[in-house]
Amino acid sequence: MQLQNPLRAICPALEADVLIALADGRPSTPGALVRERGVHASISGVRRCLERLEENGVVDVGHVGNRVEYSLNTRHMLAGLAVEASKATERFIQFLSDQISRWSERPLQVTLFGSAAARVGGCVMTARTVAGARLEDALVFLEAAETIDTLI
Repeated sequence: MQLQNPLRAICPALEADVLIALADGRPSTPGALVRERGVHASISGVRRCLERLEENGVVDVGHVGNRVEYSLNTRHMLAGLAVEASKATERFIQFLSDQISRWSERPLQVTLFGSAAARVGGCVMTARTVAGARLEDALVFLEAAETIDTLI
């Protein structure tokens, strides 16, 4: 699973990016999705994607003056999937936190950094514990290609 966008596991990248961006419920224009909401595509590509999603009823379209805004259709039976997928990174971090809290030795420090901390892919996590008089580092690399299922 890709932590930056878990929906990519089940649908094409652009549609997944657009749905994750709209999952917060805020209406947006295609240009704003590209410039402000982290969708990495051309504005015309995003517009075509939104039109496909609208044809299938997944997004709603609204007009504000001459501007066309799109939002997630919360009445669509699959809208909840997009909303839940948008929370996957936070759930992953909570999962790590829960697992670390079960360790027999309490870590002095746990740091999540790299692409998961920046919300762009896999991650590296370090945990420092004191074992006797020496400091040990446990280094865990979580590949973006691995699924959270294997960790849970």
